[in-house]
Amino acid sequence: MAYIGNTAQLFQAIADNDVETVREWLTRDDADPNRRDHTGRAPLHLATMVSTPEIVQCLVDHGARLIARLADGRMALHLAAERGSVDIVRILLHKSEENEEAEEEKKDQQRAAKSNTQAETEDVDMTDPDNMVVVNEDLEDSDEDKMSLITGSFVDVKKEDVKMGNEEAIPDDIDESEPDIIDINADAWDCHATPLHLAIVHGHTEVVKELVSAFGADVLLPIKLPKINHLDPVSILPLTLPLRLSQDQAVIMTEALLKLGATPAQADSTGRTPLHYFAARRRPALFDVLIKHDPSAVKRAIDHLAVEDVYYRTYVESVLTVAVDSRHSDIVEKLLTLGAPPDINFSKYIQIAIRQCEWLKTRDADANLKSFQQNVIQPIVAAILTDQPLVALKLLQNGVDPNTLSTFGYTILSEKHSSNPGESLMDLVDAKICLLQDYKESCKNIPPTPLQSDEVYLAEYPEGSCQLCFAKERLEREKASFKRRQEEYEKAIQEAKNRKGLEEKSDAITALLHDFQALHSALIMKGAKTFKELHPDAICMNHRQSRVFTPGKPGEFKIDFNFNAADLSGGRKEGYIKLFEAAWSGDIETIKSLTLDMWGPDKQMSPLVISVNESMGASPFSIAVLRGHFDVAKAILQIVRAQYKPKAATRQTYHMQSDDEEDESDAGGTQEEDGLQITGEGVCDELTIDNIGEVATQAESNVSPLDVLQQSCRASLIADPSATEHSLSHINLFNFAVGQDNIELLRFLLDLGQSEIVSGAFDGPYELLSSTNLNDALRDGQPRCIALIISRTGAHLPLDKFVEEGGITIKQKPKYYQGLSIHGKKREDWAAAAGQDAPSRISSESDIPLLRAALAGSLVNVEWFLSTAPKRHYMEFANSNKQDKRLRKLSQLPGGVEKFIEKWLSSRNDLLLHCAIMGRETDESLKLVNYIIENAPSCLEKKSSQGYTPLLLAFSKRRPRFAKVLIEAGANVEARDVLGNNILHILNKPNGSYSSLDTNLKELLDLIDPSVVSSLLTCRSADGPGALTPFAAWINHLSSHHIRVSGTPVQITKLLLDFAKPTGQAHLELLDGSGNTPLHIAVREKFTPIVRLMLECNPKLLTIENSTGTTPMDLVRDGWTTNATTTSPKLPERTNVPQWRKPDYSPAVLSKDPESFVSKTKQDTCDHSSLYKLCLGVWGRLNQKKRKLVSLLEANEVAKRVERRVRSTHTRTRVVRAYDTDNMAGGRRARRRAGYGYSVSVRSSDEEDEVSKWHELY
Repeated sequence: MAYIGNTAQLFQAIADNDVETVREWLTRDDADPNRRDHTGRAPLHLATMVSTPEIVQCLVDHGARLIARLADGRMALHLAAERGSVDIVRILLHKSEENEEAEEEKKDQQRAAKSNTQAETEDVDMTDPDNMVVVNEDLEDSDEDKMSLITGSFVDVKKEDVKMGNEEAIPDDIDESEPDIIDINADAWDCHATPLHLAIVHGHTEVVKELVSAFGADVLLPIKLPKINHLDPVSILPLTLPLRLSQDQAVIMTEALLKLGATPAQADSTGRTPLHYFAARRRPALFDVLIKHDPSAVKRAIDHLAVEDVYYRTYVESVLTVAVDSRHSDIVEKLLTLGAPPDINFSKYIQIAIRQCEWLKTRDADANLKSFQQNVIQPIVAAILTDQPLVALKLLQNGVDPNTLSTFGYTILSEKHSSNPGESLMDLVDAKICLLQDYKESCKNIPPTPLQSDEVYLAEYPEGSCQLCFAKERLEREKASFKRRQEEYEKAIQEAKNRKGLEEKSDAITALLHDFQALHSALIMKGAKTFKELHPDAICMNHRQSRVFTPGKPGEFKIDFNFNAADLSGGRKEGYIKLFEAAWSGDIETIKSLTLDMWGPDKQMSPLVISVNESMGASPFSIAVLRGHFDVAKAILQIVRAQYKPKAATRQTYHMQSDDEEDESDAGGTQEEDGLQITGEGVCDELTIDNIGEVATQAESNVSPLDVLQQSCRASLIADPSATEHSLSHINLFNFAVGQDNIELLRFLLDLGQSEIVSGAFDGPYELLSSTNLNDALRDGQPRCIALIISRTGAHLPLDKFVEEGGITIKQKPKYYQGLSIHGKKREDWAAAAGQDAPSRISSESDIPLLRAALAGSLVNVEWFLSTAPKRHYMEFANSNKQDKRLRKLSQLPGGVEKFIEKWLSSRNDLLLHCAIMGRETDESLKLVNYIIENAPSCLEKKSSQGYTPLLLAFSKRRPRFAKVLIEAGANVEARDVLGNNILHILNKPNGSYSSLDTNLKELLDLIDPSVVSSLLTCRSADGPGALTPFAAWINHLSSHHIRVSGTPVQITKLLLDFAKPTGQAHLELLDGSGNTPLHIAVREKFTPIVRLMLECNPKLLTIENSTGTTPMDLVRDGWTTNATTTSPKLPERTNVPQWRKPDYSPAVLSKDPESFVSKTKQDTCDHSSLYKLCLGVWGRLNQKKRKLVSLLEANEVAKRVERRVRSTHTRTRVVRAYDTDNMAGGRRARRRAGYGYSVSVRSSDEEDEVSKWHELY
């Protein structure tokens, strides 16, 4: 339900500021002003947030509880302070005072009644301890725990206060008998802030004054954060909270707090005072306010050091150090004017550090001094390292020692030697000046080495030779590469010249150099020296060293021939070159002499391996084939067969392992009756070499003739200039023959592949053409080549599937022992566990050629497969392979093999258009789509197993040309898939998964009829979390995938919102399955640029509640408030140079891009501050801020969707046993390996079709 009881009218009247309706409702007999709605808020909470003081007063007068809390622990007073309503604050606290007075009167009456009762009871023995009751009423009401304890300017964060932050958030108004009295210093559970803290961070000065001066709120009470991850509790000082406000607001609030009793001498649990945090912000006016109201406290705090102990190393921060690290030169100058010490003094440091670090007490003074010098970076050193020479000059003028050393310098003096340089101020300044003077803005690209004339590279190779052909091909490739690299280099040079900000960067470098030179002169005048001059006996690295990396020049191009042979030494490389030349010219005798016998001048060279490849991918066999030397190619394949020596199979020995030999992990299991443990180990039979002389005269290879036949070849080496694009890539000979429509070459390769030369190397069947070869043939080939492949190979005819459909059982004699007979059944699983092959079922699935041809976009081949020719060629294959048992059995069934082939070829033909849409968009494929629409119009609205129509698929694949043809043909643009996704949902899910690319997005949106846009935008899908509109699905995708919201994702969002603009953006107000609008999700994820776009469409989106009663504005405000009250104000990163890291003296200005020096439009940042600032600005410009409460219908719909989603999840998912005692051996150990007991999602393979299988692949 949206609201509990009959409170809907009351809550709506509160939101409408209708005081009369509220009064009328509260006068009813059954009226309960404390009845909460389904979101957990009481009427007083809602009234305090959005309504008028009159309505709040009305609720309070009728008994609304003041101390009732929301789920995050805020009471009405917190909400009023956050809102900034002084009137509501007064109403609540005055009522609390009345309740407190009434409670005191009640207690007085109870005390009087108790006293009278005790006087009248004379027979009670008051001395008996068993009858004695001690009541200490003052203890419970004592404010001692709420007081700020200031001891030595440190806040004492009490353990009990911290503990409260970890308690479970249970509403404290469950006990109605509890006094309804507000503790003004009570903190909220989530943000840990009191009403005063909330009023401060939101800039409500009048509320702050009212809480402190009129009602006694503790202005010194810090925000106390609980202990997290074993870290010490953290406290946030009230005087630092105004830093969250704008400068003008911060000045006003700081002045008000100082007048009310806040002090800058207060320190938090880390020892930092408000001045430390003020110094990190460029707000000099705050220091003026502090000096004006409490100059003595400022002088105490400005000299205070914050010392932190980190793994026996101290980090020290003075107020001046923070200003230097923050690079705020104006703050540094103001601090020096106020009397801040220009350096960190050891005596001051040790006084504070020894209280913070117990380990310092166990060391002597010299050790502590060395630790101080080696760890504490002085402000002037930090100023130089952070490129602030003028700040360093100011510090020098205020009395800093000109011969101050860096931490490296002190380390060298202590250790007597170091690999780091010795550094004084003069050394650091010299290094900066040197780098600034040497810097030149240059292009990082290296110019390519120019090529020489062709004769230089080709002169040594004979005309017409294989080497010359290879050399020319490589030279042409290098020319193309050089041209590309030269263009890239020239483009980079031009871009470098045209870059914006070059002049500005040069001016910045010059200015910084001038400042460092001024500092250098001042140091000389002050008597500064280098480290070597100060300590000539110290051993350290020379400080002046080369700091510029000079990249090496690329090597010159040269042509070299290389082969993938194991040995190319001793003239064997020349032998392989000779072998390739023989294959090129068709010299079979030379080939035999090099590969079948010893060769060389003295016959001392062992035979060459003929299956070797050249580095470009060519082999002797492929060269002979491509050159037309078919007889030589056949002879080469015979030599490959002769040299082929497959890896010898390792013989296995087996033994059964008893239960007591199992490992300890099985000890707790239950012994199964089939729990046999069968293990095996390999045994090598070849322990000796019978004749070592024969080894030297034989060439052996593990490359089979089939491997050589299927290897890639470099067809581009010798192909004609008219060769197709595909034939010039790394393809094998079959692809080349099909691509060239060379039927003679294809027939030769098929004959060779089915000859004894290849088949004799295998014990069983083998695959001559892979699926890739067949798919490429359907893409590139002509029907006559495809017909030859079908008639010779069957083109993956699914015979196993035919056998299964025909109910045929083919028994084969087992090759291995099949296991014991247990209960009349062979235990094949036991034999499999022993390492033998249990009978396995080969996959019967095979691609339907017609659909593959459509996917390839080949109109010619689709027309051919729609004819009777494919069936005739498949039957030709079946008739010529009757020795196959499957074909013999199938021929005995009614209709024979022909019936099965015909059924298979025509199966799922209604997906023909889908497959064509999944292919690439080309002119040929566009003709194919038009052809299918004209000849098979029923395909236009056919749905795949996933519910995709061709149009949905076109939008999913982002094919605008296909989509246009389908829409013009009358395709239904409002079609939806099985999850309810329409074309707009699908558009942002190319290939079935969300994408952050905008490819073809605008073109596809322009195709949609404006009359259906509104219904498409409000259509819901069942994708998680459910009830997602297309735009909500896009925002949820960005959220769930944690995508960085900048650039293209923002452009896509703008494109979608612009597309929906004519509809009034009503879809943005709808709740999804989780009960949120898209703006709620965007706000929650801090998608500031997207929030800006949505608010530009409809600013009133900020006032719409989600199913939990929270508006986007509430989310923004609460997020910003929690961040402000749970994290200390940001401090700068410490200037720190670890001792184990080489120092980097390069000024930061040198590494900046020139464009950063040119003013650019400020981009939105995805953080609490920028998002709150954006929404607060829009909220301030809203004329109508009426809150749109979540309705009963909306809340119920969300609840129903959640219930359905949970139920469907349980229905689709079931636990699958990962083992079967009849099919798996190994007992407990086998079940552990199988993952027994895991929950998996089960989907039937019958649900898949070509669309679901190929959708994400193409």
